[in-house]
Amino acid sequence: MAGKLKPLHVERETLPGKHPDGGALYLVVASATSKNWSYRYWKNGKQRWLGLGSLKDLSLKEAQLARDAAPLRVRGDRSMPGVTGSALAAYGIATVLAVYWWRWARR
Repeated sequence: MAGKLKPLHVERETLPGKHPDGGALYLVVASATSKNWSYRYWKNGKQRWLGLGSLKDLSLKEAQLARDAAPLRVRGDRSMPGVTGSALAAYGIATVLAVYWWRWARR
């Protein structure tokens, strides 16, 4: 899914707030030097936020990949009955492998 944010806009954004990219991905700006990626989802009728990482650690493209894997992480929440720790570990490993594969493929 193509987002509304562009890489240059992400780097230059200094206005505090939540800036949507689309598909429930948000750039959360606390100050000019504090920018984080978050995934918004709903659970039991309540809005929840899953932090994906800092802008220093994840580029826009990497954040979009993490957003695509986030529903799996949300479904693997420990508070849900029947989900084992190994399932959570598998979702985490899959996310990490997807990011590393993407970095390698763009060389």
